[in-house]
Amino acid sequence: MHAVRKCMAVRQPGSFGSIYVRLGVPVLLLNVVAASIAWWAIADRHNAAYQRSVSIVENLSQVIGQEIAASLDKVDNALLTVIDQVDDAGLAGDAARASIAKTIERELGRRQDITALRVVNAVGDVILGTGPTQFAGVNLADRGYFKQLKAMPDGG
Repeated sequence: MHAVRKCMAVRQPGSFGSIYVRLGVPVLLLNVVAASIAWWAIADRHNAAYQRSVSIVENLSQVIGQEIAASLDKVDNALLTVIDQVDDAGLAGDAARASIAKTIERELGRRQDITALRVVNAVGDVILGTGPTQFAGVNLADRGYFKQLKAMPDGG
């Protein structure tokens, strides 16, 4: 009988296969650590840029809101000045109308963001004013703001 030999591959400590394992695993781990650090840095920069953009948008919206409020305050002041002049002088007589027209012109000259100021009577007829269009024969009674003011005279 012949003796059967069993062949087993036994790696020696200095063999070719073990060097790949000894070098490959640490290199793979270093690559994973480097990729993780890069991913964290990119995410951190993205988050910082996002926070900066949110802050910029909030600041801009506050500035725009303040500018709009200031502009509306100027318009309100111009309207109140004309209203006071109408209340003081009344609308009867050419001298009173000339005085009101002069006040309207003065207010328009002071505020470039206002293009026209007009005085409307109780039925909606434009009776005094300035601006780029003629107002003779113009009636505003069909406008929503006029209807609202007519329905609630103390509303504004």
